[in-house]
Amino acid sequence: MKYSLNRHTAPVLSCCFSSDGRILVSGSVDKSIIIWDSISGVPLHTLTQHKRYVTACAFARDLPLIATGSMDKTVNIWRFGVKSTSDDHLATKLRHSVQHWSEDEVCSWLSAGDLQELVVIFKSNNIDGQELLNLTEKNLMSDLKIESLGLRNKTMRKIEELKSKIESTCVGIPDEFLCPIARDIMTDPVIASGT
Repeated sequence: MKYSLNRHTAPVLSCCFSSDGRILVSGSVDKSIIIWDSISGVPLHTLTQHKRYVTACAFARDLPLIATGSMDKTVNIWRFGVKSTSDDHLATKLRHSVQHWSEDEVCSWLSAGDLQELVVIFKSNNIDGQELLNLTEKNLMSDLKIESLGLRNKTMRKIEELKSKIESTCVGIPDEFLCPIARDIMTDPVIASGT
């Protein structure tokens, strides 16, 4: 198992990957949709527009769109942003997300990064997301008592990779809510034709 993604507060009913595999979208009984970076396991954005369970999620094949379906009898369609000046905002959101990782989420990240031997040390020192982003090589050596130079260097490389990912994130969050498709529209559609 690469990651255990556990931000939903109720069972997950649906999930799907983007065509390039970089993004995962999950829908839950908690009425939310979480958009994840599937490479790092970091939640990028949470959508909370549905009023009932989210039962379906799907990416458009060749367009930057996501559809989410719910027991509230709606399908919501979202357009993803493209790389632009709003990427600074996304990087800020990603940094904010990592800063709020729990100790368990940090330990999951360590395990996924092939640093399982540090899980006990980080857990016993209460290293959460905020602490993780502020760690230095000096902290690893003097505070956490990690003697191995190789292990300290590997840990710092992984932390720098995470920080780099935060700074270079290029996947836009759903920045435009296009439309809700309600049950009324689906049962009594309007047919339009162009002349």
